[in-house]
Amino acid sequence: MNVKSTSTERALPSSEQFTYIIGNNGIGKSIALEKNAQNTSEHTNVVVISSGLSDRFKWGSKKKDRKGGGSYTYLGNRTVGNGVHMNTLAANAVLNYVICLEKQRDSVLKGLLQDIGFKSEVWIGPREVKKRKNDNHSQLAGTFVKAPLDLGFVERNRAILDHPLKPFELMLRKDDEVLPFSLFSSGEQNMVSTGLKILSHCAPNTHFYIDEPEISLHLEWQLAWPKTMQQIVANVLDCKFTVATHSPVIIASALKLGSACYNMAGESKIQKIEEISSNVENLIFEEFHTVTPNNKAIYEKYATVLNMALEHANTEIHSIQEVKNALTLLEEHTVSAAAMAGERAELRKSVEDFKIAIDTILQRVASHG
Repeated sequence: MNVKSTSTERALPSSEQFTYIIGNNGIGKSIALEKNAQNTSEHTNVVVISSGLSDRFKWGSKKKDRKGGGSYTYLGNRTVGNGVHMNTLAANAVLNYVICLEKQRDSVLKGLLQDIGFKSEVWIGPREVKKRKNDNHSQLAGTFVKAPLDLGFVERNRAILDHPLKPFELMLRKDDEVLPFSLFSSGEQNMVSTGLKILSHCAPNTHFYIDEPEISLHLEWQLAWPKTMQQIVANVLDCKFTVATHSPVIIASALKLGSACYNMAGESKIQKIEEISSNVENLIFEEFHTVTPNNKAIYEKYATVLNMALEHANTEIHSIQEVKNALTLLEEHTVSAAAMAGERAELRKSVEDFKIAIDTILQRVASHG
């Protein structure tokens, strides 16, 4: 399945609840994600999330309402136009959790925390902030100590939570210690922050556009990411996700869950990835066009072409042209695959030797015909 689009404004598929997009660096995934987010926001509530230090989404500190009834909310990691402040991210995690509390979604977040090694306890702690000139709120920063973050705290300390300098940060218990967000690993920050952003903003008629969620995530967490996010929004109808990723593990997991996955393959098409490609090694070779050491998928392709040639020799199930077409496709795909120079030369030599073997089989069949 190919989705036609222009190079300047690609229309990404959006009929499924979860859609994943892959493509080579520089092909335009992030730009396409932003253009589609802007267009969708005219009639739908759009939330954009990026885990990187830079992204293509239009930054803004506030939700932007559209005339057509939609909206655009930036929840990437940039806290100003072109910068990232970790203290602000730590404080925003608190505010997003407060929304989860008020929407009674905190139990879902606690399930995620347990999955990634934290206890199901959420705390709030004070953090130092720079005082502004003529700041009438500065005294609030030092008026509370570390405490469990629940609705009782929210009701008693609304003035602190509304403080313009956000003098607080999220804290979680890991083993026997309550740790501040700023001391989490980058992968832990990513998972917790993304989960909070989605939980606090998912609602009917909402479309999330997420760029590179795999950043800093261990392979195990990448594998779990699609299922985890589906569980987070399991009870929210008409809430969609479009995710751009470079992770074959995320794609493999998403395919097994029945999500729609596409490869941004060129200037004018977006090609659907079939579920048959969900094996990670096969995905790396077929869809990411990359050769890894001892990738079994290559040898499976060899075996498929060899089997076609033998079946032609014995039963003529496949024509000579079908065998040659399969061999040509294998050669094109293999030669274009990314690899180190030495491995690429070795791979091309392997393909040439294989071609000679297949041609020999076909010639012998023809000579006995």
